[in-house]
Amino acid sequence: MDPAVVVATTDPECRAAASRWASAVGAAVEVADTSPVARRHWSGASAVVVDAAMARRLVEVGAPRRPHVVLVDPEVGHGDAVWRTAVELGAALVCRPDATGQVEVLDLLSSALEGRGEACVVAVVGAVGGAGASTLAAGLATSAARRSWRTVLCDLDPAGGIDLVLGADAVAGARWDTLDVTGGQLPASALVDVLPRHGDVAFLTRSRDAPSDRADPDGVVAALRRASDLVVLDVPRHPAALPVVGCAELTVVVVPEDVRGIAAARHLVEDLRQVAGTVVAVGRGQPGGLGRGALAPHLGVPVVTRLGHHRSLRRDVGAGRGPAHVRSLDRVAGTLLGLVGLGGAR
Repeated sequence: MDPAVVVATTDPECRAAASRWASAVGAAVEVADTSPVARRHWSGASAVVVDAAMARRLVEVGAPRRPHVVLVDPEVGHGDAVWRTAVELGAALVCRPDATGQVEVLDLLSSALEGRGEACVVAVVGAVGGAGASTLAAGLATSAARRSWRTVLCDLDPAGGIDLVLGADAVAGARWDTLDVTGGQLPASALVDVLPRHGDVAFLTRSRDAPSDRADPDGVVAALRRASDLVVLDVPRHPAALPVVGCAELTVVVVPEDVRGIAAARHLVEDLRQVAGTVVAVGRGQPGGLGRGALAPHLGVPVVTRLGHHRSLRRDVGAGRGPAHVRSLDRVAGTLLGLVGLGGAR
């Protein structure tokens, strides 16, 4: 089996830099200190870090261009020979073995090892407070995990609380306020490994009464995408939080079937259209509400399904049992998963 990262070098400085970079993204390395060994692993490795001298020898033995190559040269900028070699091998980066360019190197290695943006992202936003967006987000994640999709539920509300909706507030694991990602690129698989889990759903939320988060939401979501099949975002409706839905394949607005809910949803949909791709609505039944036909004429987006008013759902969530046992919620989740191609089992 080919190694994840091949380090093709006889230079100790290049070897040390490559080992440091690989360790940062959680990858094992194999050092290839001769061109025959490097050539043998050249096409099969996920990524290659190569020094300038070894790169020239690989060109001489006919190594083809390939993606995810980092060419390391302490003399970058002195002459153009190294750039010609980089072009011949397909190197995406040419950098020194010191800290220069480290973020770009880690980004390239993570992309090679885990893929870039492979997971589907579904964002869920409530038109008003209490619309049931967090409940739907939790139900969507639970339903996807039941279908064996690798799923992460990401709570972007500054107040947190998705763990309470799941009934998993006592589960240990990293929270937004305990993530320390000041070193740059997030190793995606390592991040998912430290998150708390409720059944097969990994989730990320804030601790109660916690200080400000240290992690950048965009960077964290990008990392979660690299190690998952589905990332469900529970998004607060205030304007500063909405740009994050730009990464979502589907944005779902949960709209109570009453005058207040419809009026708020119209404004929210207008805002979302500035940043989101596909926006759909899910109606939320209300006692004495306007009914299932009231939304479509006013919102300007498809109303794809409806979640009725269920005392048992409210009771289960309020009692800390989570939303997993309500069939109608699973039906709604299945409809939404079908829209993004995840309706069947993995």
